[in-house]
Amino acid sequence: LSAFDRNDRSYTFTAQASHNELVSETSPKLSGSYTDIYTLAGGSQLGVAGAVSWFKREFGSHNVETDGGWSVFDFEDAATGEDVEAFGAEEIEQRVYSIERERLGAALNFDLYSSATDKYYLRTLYSEFSDDEYRLRNQFKYDKGQIDLTSNTQNSAQFSDAKMERDTKDRYEAQKIFSIITGGENQLGDWLVEYSAGYSKASEAEPDRIDSTFVAKDLGFGYSSSGPIPQLTFDAASQDLNNFELDEVAYENNLTEDEEVTLALDFSKDFVWQNNNGQIKFGGKYRAREKFNRVNAAIYDGGFTDAAGGDTTAQAFNTGPVDYNLGEFGPGLSQNQLSNYVLTNIDNFELNSLKSDIESQGSSYTSNEDVLALYAMVSFDINDWYIVAGVRYEDTSFSTQGNKVDLIVDEGDGSEIVNISPWQGAKDYDDFFPSLNVRYNISDKLISRFAYTQTIARPTFSDTAANQIIETEVTQENGETTIERKAEVGNPDLEPYEANNLDLSLEYYPGHIGVLSAGLFYKDIDNYILKEEVQDNGQWDGFEEVIQPQNGGNASLTGLELAWTKT
Repeated sequence: LSAFDRNDRSYTFTAQASHNELVSETSPKLSGSYTDIYTLAGGSQLGVAGAVSWFKREFGSHNVETDGGWSVFDFEDAATGEDVEAFGAEEIEQRVYSIERERLGAALNFDLYSSATDKYYLRTLYSEFSDDEYRLRNQFKYDKGQIDLTSNTQNSAQFSDAKMERDTKDRYEAQKIFSIITGGENQLGDWLVEYSAGYSKASEAEPDRIDSTFVAKDLGFGYSSSGPIPQLTFDAASQDLNNFELDEVAYENNLTEDEEVTLALDFSKDFVWQNNNGQIKFGGKYRAREKFNRVNAAIYDGGFTDAAGGDTTAQAFNTGPVDYNLGEFGPGLSQNQLSNYVLTNIDNFELNSLKSDIESQGSSYTSNEDVLALYAMVSFDINDWYIVAGVRYEDTSFSTQGNKVDLIVDEGDGSEIVNISPWQGAKDYDDFFPSLNVRYNISDKLISRFAYTQTIARPTFSDTAANQIIETEVTQENGETTIERKAEVGNPDLEPYEANNLDLSLEYYPGHIGVLSAGLFYKDIDNYILKEEVQDNGQWDGFEEVIQPQNGGNASLTGLELAWTKT
């Protein structure tokens, strides 16, 4: 927002409200802006523009999900006596979310016009976003050995001796963004010089996150998939919270920060060539970016006792039946009571240091990415033709530091060991990107456009992070030792997406019905990124499974766009 975008002093104010029927809450939204232009001594003009917005939203969601893979169940249909197959999930989940989100945004911008050819600016932005989420989840876990073969049909199944987990996620997430950029432009003879320097910092904090899991076994339940929403049936034991003992608590304090510094400088000059107007422009930009992800997780799997010294069960946090619009959910668990219990008794819980180290060290990393970009371009306005041609050069330097976390479990002697060692990676690459844009006015009402560009998209920091989590399991049977190894690793050597793009379009302006347009585009893509198993690539001999982000092969995309815009 710039004060010079508006002619005079201006004010705006907006108030809105929305109502969510699922949670019976009304959410307010407010925003406003102010601009004015002040004349200073010497005739300079100072433009001041400010804006602020605030939004608080309370809402929720109910859903049914499947997880844990799918299996084919073979059984005799109880109704017809025929042998049939059913395709079902090995895990079914019910979820209830209660969410409160709050947003605050503010900007204060200054523009100084000291003369007709000298302009300067300062732009600032501050943003806060918080997400306060509480989730209840019922997980029903079973395998084909637990299916009741005497009472199933093709659209329903009954299970015995199943495992059920009731767990909670209590998470408050706060994101902050601060950005400031200053710059200006000066007309120096025939040349226009533009420059800027910017700094931005973003952070995401997740303090005092608590995930708790209560477990009960040997339960019976069933489901029917004959309607649009899977319907679950339970035995009485699955609705008695006294049967669910606290099995695990995860307590986390996590922080991610992302900082970036940018510098830019551009030169441009207008010229006339054979009575045709043109412009030449060149410049550069430098960007230095650092991101770190710090995970601090403590996972507890014992020492959960109540005031009387017995095992803590979910009954201590019972809030009564949950209002669930997809069927029967059962009793809920109190967010406040669970949080108070964990924070009061956490020093008495039994810490699983192995799981804690794996979660904390295996997910933490620091990455740096520096990019230097240089470009040159020229544009011509020749009769009915307008042509823009240019080339850009980019040099990228990337580095990352993280950890290699190796968990070794020996079933023979019951030992568990975690080895943690630093791991780092780096990659430098450069690219040239030519581009050509052409517009031709076929007539006053018909315009054609053509473009050829080369572009890249760099991999995400999470895919290129120097993370390795390796699990080694040693078993002994009949005097033979078997070693099974699995891993999930990042890939600092990833190449960026690369694309060659062609675009062709026609625009027709008949004058009374708006604009009719048709566009044809084609993209030839290299190095798209996907996660795949790489244990057979020669670098992971002896591993059963290794999952890593990899560059894929080639891909192409062709499309047609048709549009009618009514003015």
